[in-house]
Amino acid sequence: MKTEKFYTLLSAAQQSPAHYQLAKQEYNSSTYTDSERLSVAFRTLIDGMYSHRCAVMPDFGNLRTNEGKAKRDSWLAAHQSHLPIKDTEHSVLTTMQATVQKLLDVQLERVVLPAYTPNGSTCTAPQQAVMADKARSKIYFFTAVSDASAYAGLAVKYGLHYRAGLLLLQARKAGYNIGLADVMTVAVDKTAPYTVRTFSFEAVHEAALLAKVEQALELVAQIEQSGASDLPAVVHTEVSLEGVL
Repeated sequence: MKTEKFYTLLSAAQQSPAHYQLAKQEYNSSTYTDSERLSVAFRTLIDGMYSHRCAVMPDFGNLRTNEGKAKRDSWLAAHQSHLPIKDTEHSVLTTMQATVQKLLDVQLERVVLPAYTPNGSTCTAPQQAVMADKARSKIYFFTAVSDASAYAGLAVKYGLHYRAGLLLLQARKAGYNIGLADVMTVAVDKTAPYTVRTFSFEAVHEAALLAKVEQALELVAQIEQSGASDLPAVVHTEVSLEGVL
C-alpha cells in the first residue's frame, strides 16, 4: 500500500467512481514505477529511514548469464520487503541529498503526522511521515522529479493541492499551529546539476481547499460503501474556430 499516494484517491474520487477504483488499484499495488521507487528512496534518505525501506543491489556479474541472473533473483527474493536500488541510483540519490543539505538552510527532523478522519465520516487518511523544522512552524514533503523548475506549474494537474490540504489537516490534528503556506514541497531534479525548488499553495485559498479535501474524503467513503464504479457523464463541447478561419 502506497500510503504517500493516498491523496491521489481524493483527486480521482472527484472525477468519477471509475477514476477512483482505478486509483485505488494503483494505491494498493506493491509494484512501484521507477519514478515512484526513486522518489520514495530519496524521501527515506532524507528522513533517515533509507535502510528500512531500501536495499542497494550488489554487483551480480554478467546478467546475460544464468549465473548472474540467478544471483540477482536470489538477492531480490531475500529483499522482497525493500525497494531495490542500483548502485548508480544510490550515488545519484546521495548527491541529491547533499545538494539539498547545502542549499536548504534549515534544520529538519522526521515526524509522523496522525491518521485523519473527518467528523461523521468512515474514511480515514493514513498517518504520513514528513519533515518539520525544529520550531515545527513548517512541514516539508520531499520528492525526486524530472524537472523541478516546472513541477510547481503542474501541481494542480497532479492533484498536489489535495496532498497539501490533507497534510495541513493532519498537522493541525498533531497540534501544529501552521497554515497552508507552511506546507512546503521540495522537488529535486534526478539529474545533474540536481536543481532544488520549493513551493507551497497560496494561503488565501486555505479554507476552500480544506473544505474540498473534507468533501473528497466523504466522497471516498460514499464510493466505498456503494461499490460504485460509474464512468463520468459524457460532456459535449463546441470548439470555437474564431481567429482560425
